[in-house]
Formats: sequence, structure tokens, C-alpha cells
Amino acid sequence: MSCRIQRSSYLQRLQQIGNGCTSKHGTTTKINRRDSIWVGYNFSVGKKLIFEASAMIGGVFGNTTGVAPGYEVSLSYKRIVLSSSGEYVFDTKNKSGNFLYSWPQLTYSPLEWFHVGLVAQRTKAYHTSFDTQRGLLVGFSHKRAEFTTYILNPGWSDPTLVLEIQWSF
Repeated sequence: MSCRIQRSSYLQRLQQIGNGCTSKHGTTTKINRRDSIWVGYNFSVGKKLIFEASAMIGGVFGNTTGVAPGYEVSLSYKRIVLSSSGEYVFDTKNKSGNFLYSWPQLTYSPLEWFHVGLVAQRTKAYHTSFDTQRGLLVGFSHKRAEFTTYILNPGWSDPTLVLEIQWSF
């Protein structure tokens, strides 16, 4: 299980997201404070080159009410991981609340407890163009905790700082 606290300049809200996985071939549950709940299935294949995927479906409640299919995928080889997660929210109250969100990243772990990489955040609200933010990440882990800092749009007029905290059970 993990917890991510994220501040997004696009969504202008603080999110706390928890992911729970029962096994490599089990279920995924994702609960967050922005009023949604997720369930899905995890799949993993490979020994050296490892592909992992989770297909999920979520219910969204609160200011936005709807359904959200989502995914998490990763491809890892030794100390390099290419991953992406995303969702599309279908707002059942108001079509203008529909949006697409994706979070791809490439990480390298020079040490078992330390990782660095590149990240992007892509968001597309209904009847708008894609909003893409690019940046860097740096993180470390200790026992069951993992801390990652993301800096999106560094050097531009409106940089975004995202702090992620994960706890494994």
C-alpha cells in the first residue's frame, strides 16, 4: 500500500492517493481524498525485463461525479524503469467536467535507496488543448517509506512542486 500527496497547479487541489496491491496477479484498490475509489487487476510478466500493468475502474464523487477508467504500466530493466499512469474521468453531471490525465516517467536508481529521473504531467479538460508539464524527479527510500520530489516546469514562470510519500505494508 502506498500514499501519494500531490499538489497540481492544473487541478489546484491537494490529493492524497492510496494504492493497495494484494499480489502481482491480484487486485488494486486506490482510494483518495478527492472523492474517488478505484478497483482493478494487476498483471506482471518477465524476470530481467519486467512488464507490470494494472487496469482500473473508478467511481468519482463530490464536485465531479462520474466514472473513470485508469491504468498503471511499467517496464523495468535492472535499475531503469519506464512507467505511466493515467485516467479519463467521465463526469455524469456535466460534460465540461470530463478530463484526461497521464503521468509518464523514466527513472534510474544508481543506488538501491536513491532514484532520479524525468517526468511529465499531461492533462486535457473537455474542449481544451493538452496542458503538458515536464520536469525532474529525485527520491530516496528507507525501510518501508519512499519519498520523491518532482519539479515540473523548472525555470519557467509557473513551476510546480509535487511531494510524494509512499508507505509499503
